[in-house]
Amino acid sequence: MYQRLECVALRTIRHSDRSSILVAYSRQLGRVGLLIAAGKGASASRVRALTMPMSSFECVASVTGGRDLYHIKDVRRDDGAVDGGAVCDPVRSAVCFFMADFLGAVLREPMADEPLFYGVREVARCLAGRDSRGMANLHIAALSTLTVAFGIEPDVSTWRNGRFLDMREGRFMVSPPVGHSDYLDQRKSRAAYALSRMTFDNRRFFRFSRDERNEILAELLRYYSLHGYKVGNLVSVDVLRDLF
Repeated sequence: MYQRLECVALRTIRHSDRSSILVAYSRQLGRVGLLIAAGKGASASRVRALTMPMSSFECVASVTGGRDLYHIKDVRRDDGAVDGGAVCDPVRSAVCFFMADFLGAVLREPMADEPLFYGVREVARCLAGRDSRGMANLHIAALSTLTVAFGIEPDVSTWRNGRFLDMREGRFMVSPPVGHSDYLDQRKSRAAYALSRMTFDNRRFFRFSRDERNEILAELLRYYSLHGYKVGNLVSVDVLRDLF
């Protein structure tokens, strides 16, 4: 049965001399494996260009029960995506590489989750957009914002100045938790509360030093890890740390 899919590309893996596997996250099916041609012809080159990591696209897939890989056709750019290209400059490219790496690690389920898909697609559209302001903060805004779609966002209603963020519970506490050390001190907890107000639109107004940005990224990744997402060995993290 053929089915139209709305997707965000994550990575491509060589499957054989004639085909590659495109790992993508779709609105209709969740994580999927799509077979694309690996040749040098015009058609294959066009599909690869449209399905680079963090590209938002649509396609028609031959969805058959019991199969993990689907053949696709009629690949086209998502109507809402701006043709900017995340590979046009090194900053976009590095953020693109990291987001594809991160999402490839955390998006594991072959089932639909529309709020999560729309959150991921918004990241892709920001990467493809022409507005480069705040690009150095895009991965921070993405990781912070996506906690809502993943259902692990901290309860900011418990915030009071001077409290500590219990990272396991996702709550701001009057005193550090007893029995574990997975919490943020008062300074970092204030930063975490401020970060909860960051969006894709206002990210350019947040000013961070290199050390602050790297510290925030490390704590966000630790937060995801504490909530069951294995993000401890992302090779792209070092690229961001060196660049920003």
